Amino acid sequence: MDNDLQSKMAADIAPFRLPRYAQIPDIGLYLEQVVRYVNAYLAPLGEPELSPSMVSNYVKQRLIPAPQKKVYTAEQLARLMFIAAVKPVVPLEGLRLMFGIQEGSYALCTAYDYFCDEFENMLFAAFGVAPAAQGLGETRSAAKDLLRNTVSAIVNKIYLDRYLSDYQDRLAQERSSSEAVPQETERLCAEKNNTSAKKSRKGECNEQRNPKGNTGITEGRPLRWGG
Repeated sequence: MDNDLQSKMAADIAPFRLPRYAQIPDIGLYLEQVVRYVNAYLAPLGEPELSPSMVSNYVKQRLIPAPQKKVYTAEQLARLMFIAAVKPVVPLEGLRLMFGIQEGSYALCTAYDYFCDEFENMLFAAFGVAPAAQGLGETRSAAKDLLRNTVSAIVNKIYLDRYLSDYQDRLAQERSSSEAVPQETERLCAEKNNTSAKKSRKGECNEQRNPKGNTGITEGRPLRWGG
């Protein structure tokens, strides 16, 4: 079962891709459009979805800039994509600190693309889709190490949640199948018994209508036709 389960998990996660910064629409999206956009990309991970109230709270907490004329641009979408992906393992204050470190180290577009590369790299390695690549370029820094460890934490959580959920589903399916066999056997036996009982009752009726040896013909007397 383990090999089949691993293969299924790998197949489910293989199509996953995050949009790079240059691919994020910068035409301005309204709140509901933003939520649908982010959730559509992160849905394969099976983590809690982003909601409009969450986005409004992130604006209130100054984790993302306030929208201009109620529309959100690529900068805000990139931040929201990162927040939505790592929020199960990083609290709000931790996110605030991480954005401060990012702003002092790399431009948002560069940091976001680093995040996408490392996220896909570790995710595919964890699920057995592809071997781990070098990731995050050739140079190392404290900011990159922090990002790498953050991604590692969320990827491990995603893998564990998915494995346990799929394993539980598989056990339930096997239990249902094993219970169905005796139930089907009992049904067939009941049908067989009912058939036998019907035949027995029919035989009893025939016996009552025509007792053994009584054919309705008086022995020794010829049949008369007519008067």
